[in-house]
Amino acid sequence: MKKRQFKHKIFMTAFGLLCIVTMRCLAVEAEGELSQEEMMALLQKLHDRLSPEQKKMREYQNNRLWAISGDSSEEISGQYWFQRKYFDLKYEIDKLNVVSAQVEHLFDLQRQTSILFTEDAALRAFAAKFGVGEECNLSFLPAGISVEYIGEKMTGTVYTAPAGNGTSSILANATYRGKTYNLGVVKEFSYVSPILFLHRSDLHKIHSQNNASCGFLADVYLQPTDVYFYEVWMKEGIVAPVVTGYFNQSPYDTYNHADGLWIKAKDHSLQLGTRIGVDKIQGGNFFSPWSNGTFIWNIPLWYKIGDSASATVYSMGTIEHEVTINDIGTVTIEKGGIQESAGIFDETDYPFPYNNNNH
Repeated sequence: MKKRQFKHKIFMTAFGLLCIVTMRCLAVEAEGELSQEEMMALLQKLHDRLSPEQKKMREYQNNRLWAISGDSSEEISGQYWFQRKYFDLKYEIDKLNVVSAQVEHLFDLQRQTSILFTEDAALRAFAAKFGVGEECNLSFLPAGISVEYIGEKMTGTVYTAPAGNGTSSILANATYRGKTYNLGVVKEFSYVSPILFLHRSDLHKIHSQNNASCGFLADVYLQPTDVYFYEVWMKEGIVAPVVTGYFNQSPYDTYNHADGLWIKAKDHSLQLGTRIGVDKIQGGNFFSPWSNGTFIWNIPLWYKIGDSASATVYSMGTIEHEVTINDIGTVTIEKGGIQESAGIFDETDYPFPYNNNNH
């Protein structure tokens, strides 16, 4: 009896699908007989109209029929074999999802125990490398354990990356239920000093027609890009020029680079680094007659951590600023690997000298 009922259900299911297809075929019969390709396309459209639940049920029915046909002596038990297989697989998937969630939770715990929150948590979420002056607030899990951190530049639970390049080892003593345990080194941080990087985003040229002049604007960044130098202030220092040819005359041969103002680091870009501001790199009003010559400043770069007048000043090396001119008044200027040239009769772009404070 059960076998007969089951066969009847299979027949009704197949008949229902056939009716759907037949009705659809009748609707298009007036347009002519359907080819095999058109019939397949029609069946695909019908399948696409099914809801996700209907598609899953149809797949279930197809696999159930396959399971039964595979063992004709046990048609009824065949459907339960498929059901068992289905739920066994579903159980395995659910179990993997649970394990995955546990792994993610474990990673979160490890990440928190590893210490790590700086002022820009999203940027520094799992970091052990810092820019000079960058701070990190140490935490320890599980909660309820009193921990004393010991190491260079530690103030309570706050680590501040020192100047220069190197590694800080953080030790800890943990007190639990009145007993103190020496945990040894619990974390090592590397720290790096800034390197100046110029990037040109504004492609306008600084030049006035009929004036031997040239220049460009450059965005100033501190790198490397994977740290944030938010406590750094920097400036360019004083230097005398090195001149040849045309520039070996007054006033150029004694035209020193002035001592710059301290500028605080601003926002951070993962592609370019920590932004300082815009440098107006330009030279001009070179009187005729012209001849070949070079003018070079090897500009010293300085940084300090914080704005205190008593803060220690550190060197970032130098950056070369070079101007060349030829006998027809063409000026070329280069700084930080970026170069621009202008001929005497080139049209005015950004007029020289360029002093727009919006840049």
